Parts: sequence; structure tokens; C-alpha cells
Amino acid sequence: MGYRLHVGYAPHREQARFHASGKRFLCAAAGARGGKTLCAAVEFGRRIARDDIAGKGNKVSGHGRTRRPRLHYWVVAPTEALLREPLRYMNEVFPRAAIENYYRSDNALWIKRDILIEFKTADNPLHLVASGLHGLWIDEAARVKGDAWHGQLRQRLSDHQGWALFSTTPLGRNWFYDEIVAKSGVDPDYETIHWKTEDNPRIPREEIEAARRQLPWRYFAREYLASFDAFIGTVFDEWDESIHVTTEQALSRELNVGTNRPLRMAFKKVVAGVDWGWNSPGAIVVVGDLGNNNRYVVLEESYAANRIVCEPRMMDKTWVGEARRLRDKWGISMFYCDPSQPQSIADFQRWGLPVASADNDILFGIRRCSEVLHPENRVPRLRVLSTCTNLIREIREYQWAQNKKVDGYIDIPAQNQNDHAIDALRYALVEMARYETGEANNNGFRQKKGPMY
Repeated sequence: MGYRLHVGYAPHREQARFHASGKRFLCAAAGARGGKTLCAAVEFGRRIARDDIAGKGNKVSGHGRTRRPRLHYWVVAPTEALLREPLRYMNEVFPRAAIENYYRSDNALWIKRDILIEFKTADNPLHLVASGLHGLWIDEAARVKGDAWHGQLRQRLSDHQGWALFSTTPLGRNWFYDEIVAKSGVDPDYETIHWKTEDNPRIPREEIEAARRQLPWRYFAREYLASFDAFIGTVFDEWDESIHVTTEQALSRELNVGTNRPLRMAFKKVVAGVDWGWNSPGAIVVVGDLGNNNRYVVLEESYAANRIVCEPRMMDKTWVGEARRLRDKWGISMFYCDPSQPQSIADFQRWGLPVASADNDILFGIRRCSEVLHPENRVPRLRVLSTCTNLIREIREYQWAQNKKVDGYIDIPAQNQNDHAIDALRYALVEMARYETGEANNNGFRQKKGPMY
């Protein structure tokens, strides 16, 4: 290739270590804004240039965009949204003179000299099939399903003894740690270069200290310290009943609400989250927004097993009856419901309840709960009335899943634990936060967004 890749790129010390490695399977595991994606993009371009100079490749056959390329590469990300950043970097890494064409419908970038780079998502690993590849780059690799690597992508490299680059923020000791990171220093083909956000000299120190102060510790440790061991044991380790639990009487005094003014009048907005259940309990959790720096109070819970959704002959013993009671008591403007039971949502709507399907992204919802539980100067943004005993118990006991292969935990909650009130809480908090950011649809409520990664 007779051109220079990414003019003006000046790698910092850790990025330079990454470029100097030369290992066949090379990983950049770094903190947020540490420069891992740019670093991997530049190395991806360098390795393509190296393959081209070495004369590697297939015999070209066919014509145009459907021809068989001489050199064939993939860029892979967990989702379409997370694929956009690598695509932008590819357009920066390769100078315009080197690009033959980009076909948006195929997600295919043709580089001159019959070199094809395709952009793939790994949300369905079974779709990751093709002829052999000369190399690939997986961005946010720890978020990709393990089946995508050992079931599909690794085999694509066998024909040409291809190479692979990985760039990621750690996500616990999951399959990626076991199969990629842990092989560094053990298998001569593997190396992981690991660095923190603060190792990037372009990130202001005060920004890192602000994140240290504002974020729950495990999120700061994972995203800024690039720790693989941040998610250990209790999910909500910010929980401290001495500051998070209050009584209705104490709250009324704090908010200066007298006997002639109901507590509900102190809130800017009140919503509820609904988690359906039958053999396992279902739950409605009512959350009020005080309208002061997004401060919230969990006002009431309804928690029961074997409660039917709707039966007109005994409405006071149903979820519809409970929802109507809570609406009338607290002035609930919207019930955000577990989307797995659309018929139950339709029953709420049929009986005149304001209802919407909730976002059921578990990790996004857990993060949202953690952020409002996180105290600054011992002042949390979420408190819970002491009468919500089931929610308090679930928060206290909620655990991360343990990785049985190694001593550590992975960034998903353990299965088969009580999380019914927690699920209802996260539905309410996620949707309320989206409304407050002003990203509303025509009904006045926000369109759903993907997880904040």
C-alpha cells in the first residue's frame, strides 16, 4: 500500500505497547476513553497493509462489489449501534485515496487492490458464516457472546492462519476473560495489553476524579480502572439502610407536608413499575420524583403471588384493582410494565389505566438503580419508605452470578433469586429518567434507547 495510515495519530505509552506486540491474537483491555478503539483501528489498518505488502491473498474472481476479494477482513461488534464507532474509525484510518467504495446496504468497505472489509454484528452468532478470513477485529469484545468467538469467528481464521484483534472494556471474568485474557503469558499466540483511563494523558485528571466521586464504585472500577473483578458479590453494594430507608412521618416532616396536604402533593411526578408473577410473586412499586436533582422516593409496594390480573367479579383482589387503588392514592401518571405479557398490559389499558411497556434491558436498569442509590456526601438520590419490606429485602440480598470456572463474578445477576420488586423498581426508574431528559415521543413519553455503554 503506497499511503500512510491515519496521519497525526500519536500513540500514548500503552497504545505503543499494543502496536509493538505483534501477537496473532492481541487484545486492548482499557478504561473508558483510554483510546482502545482508535488504537485497535489503527493496528487493524497496519496489519491489513502488512498482509498486502507480504503478497498474501486469494486469486480474485468475478467483478464489482460481488467479486471474490484478494484479502478479506471483518470488523465485529455486539450490536448495530456499537458498530458505528469502528466504522467511523475505518474512514479515518484509511485515507480517501485508498478507498474504492463503501456499500451501505452490504456494510462493506472496499479498499483498493481488491481488499474487502465487512462490518458484522454478533447479536446472532449463527449468522457469522463466510469463507475464510485473513483477519478480524472485535470491538467491545467482552460483550460479544462466547458462541460467536469459539463457535463461529475463530474458525473463519483457520484457512489463512488469520489474526484477530480485540478491544474492550472489561465485563467481569466471563468467557472473554477465560478464553482470551487469561491466555496472555501462557499461550505464545495471545497477549492482552491492559491500561486504565488515567494512562491516556489526553483525559483531564479532574474528569476522572469527578467520575470517581459520582459513580458507584464497581462501575468506576470497571470503566475507569479497567478491572475484571469489579462485580463481586452483592449487586447493590451502595445500599445502606441508615441512609436509604426512611419513614412516611420523617419524610413528611422533611418535606414540610402537614396533615392537610397529602404526601403525594410533594412530588413532581409519580409513576409505577409492574412485574408480573403467578407462582413467583408479582410486584407494583410506586416511585415519586421530588423534582430536585432527580431525587426519588419509593412510596409503596404491592407484592403477591397467585394474584390474577383481571376478574370483574372480584376486582379488589386483582392486579388491576391494586393498580387502580395505587393510582387513586398517589396520582400515578403511568404504569411501566414487564413487556413479556402483552395481554396483561392490554387488560390494564382496557380498564382505563395509563400503561406502557417498560424497557427490560436488565444491565441498563441495574446501572440506573445503582446510580440513584449511590450517595454523594452520604446523600443518596433514592430513598425507600420502610413499609416496602419486600423491596428492601430483595435489594439487600441481590447477588451477581458467580463464574464457576474461575474465582470471580460476571456482570449478570444470579438466576433464581428474588428480584420481583427490583424489576418493578428498575422499570420505573429507567422510564422516569428518560422522560426527564426530554426525549419524548408524541404521547409525552420517551422513545426507548439502548444501554449506556
